[in-house]
Amino acid sequence: MSDPGTAASVAFAMEVDDALMEMHYPPNRVRRDELVRLFQECHIRPEGLTTSEDVHSAMDQIKHLSGCKISDSLQSKVELVLLERLGDDDQGAMTAEGVAGFSLVSPGTSSTGRQLVAAAPRVGGQPSTGSGMPWAPWQVGDHQVPMPDTKPGSDHTGIELACFDCGHLIITGKEIHQLKVGAVWSNCALETVQQIGEEMQARCFECGADVGAHYLERDSDSETDGLVKDEVSPCIKLVHIRKGKASICNNLVLVGDRKEVELAIRELSTTTFYNKFVDPGALRPSLNQETYQHHHGMKKTLEELQRKVRVLEGAN
Repeated sequence: MSDPGTAASVAFAMEVDDALMEMHYPPNRVRRDELVRLFQECHIRPEGLTTSEDVHSAMDQIKHLSGCKISDSLQSKVELVLLERLGDDDQGAMTAEGVAGFSLVSPGTSSTGRQLVAAAPRVGGQPSTGSGMPWAPWQVGDHQVPMPDTKPGSDHTGIELACFDCGHLIITGKEIHQLKVGAVWSNCALETVQQIGEEMQARCFECGADVGAHYLERDSDSETDGLVKDEVSPCIKLVHIRKGKASICNNLVLVGDRKEVELAIRELSTTTFYNKFVDPGALRPSLNQETYQHHHGMKKTLEELQRKVRVLEGAN
């Protein structure tokens, strides 16, 4: 006979998933099963959530256990559902219209008039991701198609990226200034993202997912320690892939026909640094504090080797 507490957690998780579908998230068995697992392991039940502090504590547990299986944006929606159910007056910015002022928009519509892309079909029964979108293995995770570093201002025709969470098309080739270390730099402001607060955070206009940051001025270059050359400003740095606890996680996803996308990638103008020192099959997450230090250390090692080569060449 099943434990009544466990049964209550399972029923509560399914109730929350039903609410997510009412927010226009498509039915997703993997997402539902993951919510059930998390609610069971965290002992999340209706009677245990009587204040907004209880909800925030429960969400901290979910974030700790979920890794990349439940995206940050989806976690925010789960928190919204729990707070809405609570009916607490202490909701702050959480409202019936969404998280931090974002409306909950159906993936079938676009308030910006931009295209919402359909996810590629799964292959061989591959599980769908925590985003609720059934992306194909070549689009997400550790085996997705890698992208190179490209020359600033070069042609990026055929490269289009959509929001991992909702499938909203974020940027097209004509709007891309440069691809570099897991990030996509725009050559203009984008109507598909919104700037949030003084931190210049960039979020998907449709679902509110974190996709990068706005830059009003030229940024420093991790390879030269000087200002980025030929950078267009203001611009947006979109995070394509990032390092998760156990695997590569996506903020954005390459979309289109796989063969055409791979052909477009082969036609890109890649940087000299990339051509000389980077494995073209490697996935390189966007730099955070940890990976930036690693990247910086590699650059210093390279500079030392180049210095020794110049000394040897001078001796000859």
